[in-house]
Amino acid sequence: MKNENRELRMGAENMRKILFGFLLGAILMASVNVSASSEIIAQLSSFNFTVNGEQRQVENQPIVYNDRSYLPVREVANLLGYDVDYDPETRSIILTTPQGTPTNVQQNQQTQETQGQIVGDDFHSPIIEAVEKAKHSVVGVVNLQRTFRSGTMLTEAGTGSGVIYMIENGNAYIITNHHVIENAHEINVSLPNGDRINAELIGSDELTDLAVLRANASELRGTTVISIGDSNQLRQGEPAIAIGNPLGQRFAQTVTVGVVSGTNRLLPVTIAGSIVHEVEVIQTDAAINFGNSGGALVDVKGNLIGINSAKIAQSGVEGIGFAIPISNAMPVISDLMEHGYVVRPYLGITPRDVQSLPVQQRAELPVNRGVIIAEQPIGPAQQVGLQMLDIIVAIDGEPVNNVIDLRRVLFRKSVGQTVIVAFYRGQDRQQVQVQLAELPNSR
Repeated sequence: MKNENRELRMGAENMRKILFGFLLGAILMASVNVSASSEIIAQLSSFNFTVNGEQRQVENQPIVYNDRSYLPVREVANLLGYDVDYDPETRSIILTTPQGTPTNVQQNQQTQETQGQIVGDDFHSPIIEAVEKAKHSVVGVVNLQRTFRSGTMLTEAGTGSGVIYMIENGNAYIITNHHVIENAHEINVSLPNGDRINAELIGSDELTDLAVLRANASELRGTTVISIGDSNQLRQGEPAIAIGNPLGQRFAQTVTVGVVSGTNRLLPVTIAGSIVHEVEVIQTDAAINFGNSGGALVDVKGNLIGINSAKIAQSGVEGIGFAIPISNAMPVISDLMEHGYVVRPYLGITPRDVQSLPVQQRAELPVNRGVIIAEQPIGPAQQVGLQMLDIIVAIDGEPVNNVIDLRRVLFRKSVGQTVIVAFYRGQDRQQVQVQLAELPNSR
């Protein structure tokens, strides 16, 4: 009986050593770090072990399991001067320093304070969970056009990505970028399995680079509707996950991971070679390549926080991508779905930057910044008595230094809203109340 007990104890001890090895391997793969003053360098192939520059002798060879090498926790702990024990109830590895201070490395089946959850050979991190939740909402968008060469035949002019935003009355609505579907004669949506279905353009907006497509929901097999997040709550440094189809269907649902590098960035909008507007964007270092445009930027909960829109393609510039904040995009998307265009207010003036005037003319003006009314006003501006050559310097107290400022301030207002316009006429500063009307050519 004593021999049997002894064999049982030895068997348990061996199993414990193997368990320690498996646990350490899992912990190393999960990047769980034990705080210690020692620097550890381990090369598992030949297993040279160095602590603070001093090579140490390793008693046991690494355990090889599933083509991975493992070293028992007890071996590492002893090299560092720790005593080690394992608590099966809390699934904790307890490392005790010579002074008696315990350091716990704990595995919890529900949550883990480090990188994620370890179950057997699988590693489930918040990133993986977020991707699994969101990726089925991302599809490819194909721009088909007829060209002079193709005649009546449709050819692929470009590809991008899209996000399934909602399903209503058997229709699926997909958000993408305006530049992805610009000038398209026909639009296809490509599914992860390679199938293509037809989609209809509901509306698009060049200033915000947003567009909404409609497709038959029953044809979007294997897809889901994205969960909408709140981009207003984003913090610099939090994880950001970009999902899209870079370089087309071949790399469908590609995932890249980075952080929110910055919020409230202003990106110029160029139309016909001129900067006409600025939009607020999220900056991220998650890789956004050609074809990612229109795809999803999600947070670690898998919620949509932005629509990928642009990447600086310039020599020496890496890791700078941009996305349209979803909280800013929602009013635009609502307008596109309801009207097919974005309803915007206007004053009824032809603006010109004061800074664009010749130096001699600027010298005679009361201010060196602002927007000068270049032609006779119409609509709301005419009705309240604004005149050509008046210089607008503020709206509702917000400075207007140039045409871009003017549009940015105005486009945050609503049609029918009354604003206070501060302006100079000659050398006199004045102000007037103006009720904004709908921009006639919003369509």
